[in-house]
Amino acid sequence: MSELATIILAAGKGVRMQSAKAKVLHTICGKPMLWHVVEAAKSVGAQQNIVVMQPDATDIQAAVTGCEFVTQQKQLGTGDAVKAAQVALKNFNGNVIILAGDCPLITPEALQDLLEILPKADIAMLGFEAEDAGAYGRLVVSGSQVKEIVEFKDANAKQQEITLCNSGIYALPAKLLFELLAEVKNNNAKGEYYLTDIVKIAAARGLKTIYALAEEADVLGVNNKVELAQAEAVMQMRLCTQALENGVQMIAPETVFLSADTKFGRDVILKPNVVIGENVEIGDGVEIGPFAHIRAGTKIGAGAKIGNFVEIKNSKIGAGAKVGHLSYIGDAVLGEAVNIGAGTITCNYDGFEKYKTIIEDNVFVGSNTALIAPVKIGAGAIIAAGSTISLDVSADALAISRAEQKNLADGAKRFRSKKSKK
Repeated sequence: MSELATIILAAGKGVRMQSAKAKVLHTICGKPMLWHVVEAAKSVGAQQNIVVMQPDATDIQAAVTGCEFVTQQKQLGTGDAVKAAQVALKNFNGNVIILAGDCPLITPEALQDLLEILPKADIAMLGFEAEDAGAYGRLVVSGSQVKEIVEFKDANAKQQEITLCNSGIYALPAKLLFELLAEVKNNNAKGEYYLTDIVKIAAARGLKTIYALAEEADVLGVNNKVELAQAEAVMQMRLCTQALENGVQMIAPETVFLSADTKFGRDVILKPNVVIGENVEIGDGVEIGPFAHIRAGTKIGAGAKIGNFVEIKNSKIGAGAKVGHLSYIGDAVLGEAVNIGAGTITCNYDGFEKYKTIIEDNVFVGSNTALIAPVKIGAGAIIAAGSTISLDVSADALAISRAEQKNLADGAKRFRSKKSKK
């Protein structure tokens, strides 16, 4: 098998996003769009993944791993962006796939289809049948062979009727790619170097470009917040479908929101209106919801139950533990068979730092309890309802921390009488 590299274009400013954040860093299912593209590239065995970015884009470098980064110094078009990767591939003799960092729904299957047709041609590309072709570039084809890519603004009336469109995803030998790019000119209205011109240049040389048909959703480019929401919906549907197929039970999957890296055990039940953040692991037989938010960095052990209106953040929940309803557990470690009463909160933040709460096995925490971190509750302890706990509790102790209650005889009667006179 030939060596494989990818060039991922991520230098676009994303003006239509109306955001100071780089376009490719906007998230889909908890992960930057660029992350999804890189993961797809890795899945088809790419040995090198080269990300083309703007100068000094350290935030992009921090968003993904296993990549090399090169800089497009000026915004001179897609052809110029790809050319920026030439130095990184100067000793590379294999094939290269060109991807867009704002195309987060690309699947390993679509890329595999692309690679399977490459031996039959000099250039392989992905096309798609557009429901609304709009301003997409059109593929002028004969059978599976692409004769030309025509931009919408340059298309004649007949060409505008074509619904087969350009995804912008190509595969070809690296050496051929840079030979063709050397012939691309910028004699157009924008003065830019268009990657699409390599198809016409290749045809003039007698080289063949063929296409594989991709699903339109797989090659959706995200240019604004409307398209970002559309991509989120598609990815959520994919993740929920995959989870269902793997045995997760969802009563109302359309109300469940997952992260791209959520990991489930067997016989998990997700009730309506559950949101799961990134880096979450859910063990066998866990029940979550309804109306629960499981935030980043949480691990939930086998048989645990997380109930109504519960929020858990960056915590480890032991096997068989119960956090029934109306509680917040943050930066905590709960042992096995812990029971958390309604309205319990871990007070983990003092405005400057986060602190940890440790609750050992078989602890019972009564309702409406505040646990002031850092604090440790020993195994088998009981916390009385309504307590505010700021000191460690030893194993098997009963902890009570309440203000003294006073009952004033006839106090309510006197209060009402005073108010009625006003």
